[in-house]
Amino acid sequence: MRPHVPVKRSRSMISARVLMAEGLGWLRGYPAAGSATAAGLPWCVPPELGEDAKAKQLHITREHLRAASEAHRKLYNRFPVVLPLLVGDRDVWSARVSSRLAFIKEALHAGARLPSAVELLDTLRLPPAARKELASLARRHPAFGRLLEALLWVHGPEPERIERAASILARWAERLDTLVLNLDARGLPSIALSLRLVDLVLYDGESRLGSICEHICDSRAFQTPLEGEDWVAQSFCWSSTPPLGKPEAQLGPLLLKAIDSLARLPQEDRRARLELLRLVLPGQLLDRWERWWRRADPLRSRAGTLAEHLSGVGVEPGAVLKGYVGEAPPVYPAKWILEAVLNGPAVQDIETTRAIASALRLIPAAQQRALPRIQLLAHWSSYTMAREGTLRTIAASLARLLKGHPAPMQVLSPWSRVLQSSSDLETGRGRNLAPDRLFLDGHLAPQGARAFFAALRAICLDRGLFESIEAQNAEESWEAVAYLSAGLVEPERTASVVKELVRKGVLDRLSASWRLHGDVPGFVRALDLLSKGSASTLAELLGGVLRSDLEEDDLSALRRALESPRGQLLAARGVLAGRTQQLVAIGRKLDLLGGSGSASPIQPLRIASERQANHAAWMKRYPQKARETLKRLAAATPDAERIAGRLLSAFVLPDDHIQREIAKLEHELPLATQRRAENMRRRARSLRDRLESKHAGPSPARIKRLLAKLETRADLALLDTWESELDHLLQEKLRLQHGIDAPQGWLDGAGELQILQALLRLRPHERTLAVRLLRARMAPPPWDLRGSPANAAFLERMGRRGIDMKPWLDGIGTREEELAKGQRVLLRLEDDPFEVFRMGAYFNTCLSPGDCNFFSVVANAADINKRVLYARTVNGVVAGRCLLALTREGTILMFHVYAHDPGSGLHDKVSQLVQELAERMGTYCASSGEVEALEAREWYDDGPIDATGQLDFARDGSPFRVALRSAAPEELNRLLERFVGPRALDELFLPVLFRLQEVTARAELVEALLPHVRRLVEPPVELLLTAAQTLRKAERRELASELVLAAEARSRRCLRFNDARLADALADELIALRHPVPALRLLRATRPRRVRRWDQEAPWRLLAAARGHALLHRTAVARRLYRIVQTSCPDELTEQERAWLARTLPS
Repeated sequence: MRPHVPVKRSRSMISARVLMAEGLGWLRGYPAAGSATAAGLPWCVPPELGEDAKAKQLHITREHLRAASEAHRKLYNRFPVVLPLLVGDRDVWSARVSSRLAFIKEALHAGARLPSAVELLDTLRLPPAARKELASLARRHPAFGRLLEALLWVHGPEPERIERAASILARWAERLDTLVLNLDARGLPSIALSLRLVDLVLYDGESRLGSICEHICDSRAFQTPLEGEDWVAQSFCWSSTPPLGKPEAQLGPLLLKAIDSLARLPQEDRRARLELLRLVLPGQLLDRWERWWRRADPLRSRAGTLAEHLSGVGVEPGAVLKGYVGEAPPVYPAKWILEAVLNGPAVQDIETTRAIASALRLIPAAQQRALPRIQLLAHWSSYTMAREGTLRTIAASLARLLKGHPAPMQVLSPWSRVLQSSSDLETGRGRNLAPDRLFLDGHLAPQGARAFFAALRAICLDRGLFESIEAQNAEESWEAVAYLSAGLVEPERTASVVKELVRKGVLDRLSASWRLHGDVPGFVRALDLLSKGSASTLAELLGGVLRSDLEEDDLSALRRALESPRGQLLAARGVLAGRTQQLVAIGRKLDLLGGSGSASPIQPLRIASERQANHAAWMKRYPQKARETLKRLAAATPDAERIAGRLLSAFVLPDDHIQREIAKLEHELPLATQRRAENMRRRARSLRDRLESKHAGPSPARIKRLLAKLETRADLALLDTWESELDHLLQEKLRLQHGIDAPQGWLDGAGELQILQALLRLRPHERTLAVRLLRARMAPPPWDLRGSPANAAFLERMGRRGIDMKPWLDGIGTREEELAKGQRVLLRLEDDPFEVFRMGAYFNTCLSPGDCNFFSVVANAADINKRVLYARTVNGVVAGRCLLALTREGTILMFHVYAHDPGSGLHDKVSQLVQELAERMGTYCASSGEVEALEAREWYDDGPIDATGQLDFARDGSPFRVALRSAAPEELNRLLERFVGPRALDELFLPVLFRLQEVTARAELVEALLPHVRRLVEPPVELLLTAAQTLRKAERRELASELVLAAEARSRRCLRFNDARLADALADELIALRHPVPALRLLRATRPRRVRRWDQEAPWRLLAAARGHALLHRTAVARRLYRIVQTSCPDELTEQERAWLARTLPS
């Protein structure tokens, strides 16, 4: 084959296009207002459709004419083949360009007038009647004539489109004239904006732009606000001032802005959005708002007078307003809707836009009180973070559903709250009550949306079922349908299960119970496997789970049990028999075992051969059809014979039993009363008849019921045996892997299992610490870790301070207190680490098992400087709790008191006990201080509270803070003694003083406090840093350096990983005071986990490191770090650093 030879025409086409754009591009414009000046002829070149640019304002000069004439000549002579492909007939095009250039040349050189619209019409090949009509309209409507003139100039070289659209221009002449006048009145570029609109009509068709043009060209779009009831009503509230201004009409200007934005888009995308915009225009709302304002304006103008009169007679202004004006039409928030059409999720791609337009097109356009199309678009547009393709799937599925249904508004019943009132558009109220939000917010997978709409179609076909759902809690019920359809997929099966749940009255509870849980469809599928295809069984299983009212963590454990091999055989019986909590416990144990007992097939249970032999004899008394079930029962429990005898007594051969009962009746008959004797004779005759009958025994129906009971009992017995085996395996695992010798029955409680599960899911360090606590808990008391190195060092340090730690460690006994409502509670410091682990679970806080800060309960139990105080009722029920902590200085911090009854007064009782504890220890209560993490690496500090009121002096606006603003340094001690007390300068109050803006804003006050800071044994790092920052800003750098270096030395002993914020601030201050070596040392010591190099650091820490290396003249390292910072956070560099970086970079 010959190699491909490029066609020369393609290169010629490109060259011709480039030459036409460069030399003749401006010719596709129109003369702007004004005549030719020395600068040239004013000219405006509008952007082409699909071009994201603004109109170009320029002045045509002789150079433009020379370049255009040269381009015209070259195009005509050099490109005889490709030019017709671009412009059609080459000679006709050349004549038109020549005539346009001649007009401009005469105007520019000789000052001649440019031709008018009527004169330009003569250059077009229009039918005489059409030319005459347009000329007449241009004369009658001068504003339209200006627009037509610009349009003829713009399309002069290629007027075929105008020739084809002459009838459209004639029809819209009067409205376009009104539009140009409206825009002129508002000082807007009327011709440029109107041209964009006309171009869209000519290129995209009147069918797409017709209704949009009607709204834009309607004067009311620029004059009539589509809102205002609130403004008018508010005017009545101001009797002493003039009424508030009338809201502005926004529809017209916003539509023009939207048109300009849409004109910049590619044609396919633009046409899809234009169709969407057409569907959500206000339509008849303009008429209704115009009538409303016509009645409201006169009333509003007299609002001040009327308000005074109405207040005098005690009449509600709102009632008068509605009586005179009538109820306002629905608000049309034009700005919000047009933003949704231009930039919202509805237009994230063309297919989504088309799908939404298809769905909205099938919805009735208007109702008496609602605008369903607008409401639905607003609902969908509020989900800006929806997964890609989700909205397209939902809209397409809804369109398919609406297309085949005779009553669209019935299909939209699940969205009834969304479609209620347009006043909720901007607030988004009601959107959380639509079932598709589960897919839009990512709670359910997008694929489930198709299944939901298919299920909705099936439900709509069953009118009775549909009405039953609407009669119940409709919003919750439709959400439940979405959950079920996503799990079951098949619409008919979903409808049948929904019908069963409606019949049981629990459909709405499914959504309310599981809304916040994880993979609900997966859970539904797990239950569906147990139902074996029966809709009624699945509904019973769902109802059984719902009755248990499980939390999210419980549902996850239950699903683990359901999906295990044994669970698939036994779990259905357990759920139906109300054993859901037992299955949850089994699921937790399976999770703790890491799959043990669930991945392998069910093995025969260990049964002694002699027990099987013993069973063989009594089993023969029952029918053959019950033997297999009896064997399973015997394998599960040693009480099988007794259970079988109680359930299957009707199967036992009656001879011996009946004979003994007859003999007993005959023996007691002589001693019985007359009435009882008659009953005994009747019973004896019945028993003799049974002996004589050859067909003695239960009926087939009863046999079936009895066997079903036996099956259930056998499965439940196997369930108990399964849990016992898991208990044994779990105890072995805890003993072998963790050294925890758990006693028998310790894992029976659901709370213990949940906590153990959460503890073993913690990060390695917290998990190791939790295991140490559990091992200590299994030993005799005390159950804390007071002997560990960090705890022992803290205890020794407190002893040196003279603090008695015995009351803290061993408690001060139990205090019985009476609360405000008469309830008596017992207050006691908790010694059991397992109860400390529950401190979040009792009050459903972030410290709950599995929650984000659960790790902190391990710190509360392991660190000796933290204690938990519980308040329990006399029955042992937890009524409240409070966390206590010892600061580095040995003062007691009291944290927020959690109580089930906030008004019980528990806070005051806890404060009294903490005060007593502090007195026994020889310390005092503080409201702030540094609490160390001892054995734990991290600890969640939710902020202490001032339990004693000692810090009232530091509150905003206090007399002390007011006096500080003008106090001289020598007056400071007197102010402190007056307002704070004799202990104003100790470890508790000095840090508080340095947090006051009145102190840190004045360097002389900080300097006056420095002698007291130096006397502190262990001054807090934050105090030293704050003082250094204030002194540096006051240019007292020597004192600032002394303090910041002391803070760095102190930080080496006390800063931990959770003090990164303080370490970063300290490093910045060291750099600012030109101490790079300790700054870099500090940055390395406080690196986050898994950070090993400078380029792995956060940008702000990297910047501090770069500045430190620059101070040490390590130019190469500093330059490399600066360049990383410049890439990620360029605004953080100073001008001096940018200049240095540019100067030191290699050329």
